[in-house]
Order: sequence, then structure tokens, then C-alpha cells
Amino acid sequence: MKKQDVQRGKYFWLTASLALIIIIIIISIPIKNYLSGRFIKTGDTYLLQKKFVSAEIEYNKAKILSNKYNPSSKIETVKNAEMNILVIEDLLKQNNIQPELSKISEAKKIPEDEVSGVKTAKKMIEDGYYPEAIICLKTTLEMDRTYKDAQLFLGIAYLNGARDAQVSKEGRASYQEKATGSFRRTLELDPGNETAKKYLSN
Repeated sequence: MKKQDVQRGKYFWLTASLALIIIIIIISIPIKNYLSGRFIKTGDTYLLQKKFVSAEIEYNKAKILSNKYNPSSKIETVKNAEMNILVIEDLLKQNNIQPELSKISEAKKIPEDEVSGVKTAKKMIEDGYYPEAIICLKTTLEMDRTYKDAQLFLGIAYLNGARDAQVSKEGRASYQEKATGSFRRTLELDPGNETAKKYLSN
């Protein structure tokens, strides 16, 4: 075989290999976009269920494959929503998710008085709606900053966030810090409050 024929053969296989790689890349783009879209949808489902860690994992999978569905923005939404449930209120409305919407609506209402505000928030905490309880308690404290029960239950609501496995490590740390702050303020208002002392000692 002539040296020229060997050279031609090498160029042929090199060109063919390069063409094959380009074809594979072109074909893989819609597949990546499709799979990314699936991960985004799964992430949205988790987000609506307030499963923040699971949602972020799905959005990160989508980001690895494609930026078509703006996964970075979704990840930012998760970070914000785990600290403030009102961030996803519109998304909950779009998907008509109940009873989350009714709980948010209840939390946003101005209570008749401080006692009823704490009573509503306490029931929310017991039912597992601590993000909504935080909204309710903040409104109650706007009515009376010195109401010790509102401060105490705000700390308890934050503590629920600190213990939620579906909140990120950073989010749990932030909730813990806020819980500690609320319990300390409770003791400033009521130095003998045994409940606040117990939570601060743990």
C-alpha cells in the first residue's frame, strides 16, 4: 500500500470520527433538554410540597444537563422559599394547592387580638405548618412587641424549621439562630419563662 493511500485512510477515519462526534452532540441536545425538563417538573412538584432539599436536588440535575428552563432561578427560589413561604404563593395559586393556600391566607389575616393570633399560630405549628405560623406570629408581634407568648411561639416555629430535614443546612442554621433570638427575647420579657430556658439549654 502506498504511503499516500495510508495518509488518505487516516484522514478519512479522522474526519468520520469527528463527524460522528458532532452528530452525537447534535442528537444529544434535545435529549438533554427533555431530561432537564423532567427534572424541573419533578423539582416543581417537590417545591409545592415544601420539600426544599429534594426540589433543589432535582433542579441541580436539570442544571447539569441544560440551562433551557433556567434552573439557576429555580434553585434561588428554593433558597428563598424555605425561609419565606410567601415566595411560592403565586406558584401555589397557579397549581391550586390546598390546604397550603388556605393556611397562607389564614396566616396573613390580622388577628382579632394577640391571644387569638398566638392560638392560630400554635395550631399551625401542631399541624406542621411552621412557615405559616411564623407569618402569623410576626403579624401578632406587630400588634404588641411585648407579648411574650408570641415571642415564645415564634421561637418554637423557627425551631421547627431548624429541625426540618427538607430545609437546607444553611436554612436550618438560620432558623436555629432566629429561634435562639426569639427565646432570648422571651426571657427579656419574662425572665422566669421555663419553656424558653429549656429550649435555650438544649
